[in-house]
Amino acid sequence: MRAQIVASGFGLLITSCDSFLTRRKELEYVWNSRKPTFVRSLFILARYLAVLIHIASIVLTSIWTARFRDHPGQRPTDEVCMTWQIFQAVSCYSMLLILELIMSIRVFALKDDWTKLCHSESSGQSTVHVHRELHIKNLWS
Repeated sequence: MRAQIVASGFGLLITSCDSFLTRRKELEYVWNSRKPTFVRSLFILARYLAVLIHIASIVLTSIWTARFRDHPGQRPTDEVCMTWQIFQAVSCYSMLLILELIMSIRVFALKDDWTKLCHSESSGQSTVHVHRELHIKNLWS
């Protein structure tokens, strides 16, 4: 259980550092927009759900560690193990689903951008101009 607490604490530290280092870009691209989009919602859900999962993991592990530390010969019950397994499965699969949705949206956006790039080059538009437009469009659009 101690390894679980250390791993969850380390994950929370990494996630917090990422949030701290990218807070200005997040304010600029995510929170300053007036209209919510599906992609913005997924981003916010992925970022802050991960923090909540880490905190819940640390709390649950700490509670169970304290509970079973007082009784050295006692093993966790089936109910405790099943609760832990369900928590781990639900949190893991929900994060995977959110990240899979984000990556799928990116793939479709890149596919559309590639099609536009090919059509614009054939129409004589400069590649630099198209790349600049694609870069601006892909910043949290």
